[in-house]
Amino acid sequence: MQVNKKMAVQALLQQAAEEAAPAETSNKKRKVLPSVLEDDRFKAMFEDPSFAVDEAAEEYKFHHPNAGQHEVSVRLA
Repeated sequence: MQVNKKMAVQALLQQAAEEAAPAETSNKKRKVLPSVLEDDRFKAMFEDPSFAVDEAAEEYKFHHPNAGQHEVSVRLA
């Protein structure tokens, strides 16, 4: 996974939060969905450099005006 590491970390954190959330009822089984990182349909998004998100680009800043204000510092291993 060489491209979009920040997006991958966000996906992992979201998946961990969903797994840690208690089930709504004990009778119902929670439907476990595959992670975006494990799904072959989205594999290129994390490996192909043409899908890289350039957060310094003007277009990105236009569509995400608060992106720099709410960053979560996460150490990538």
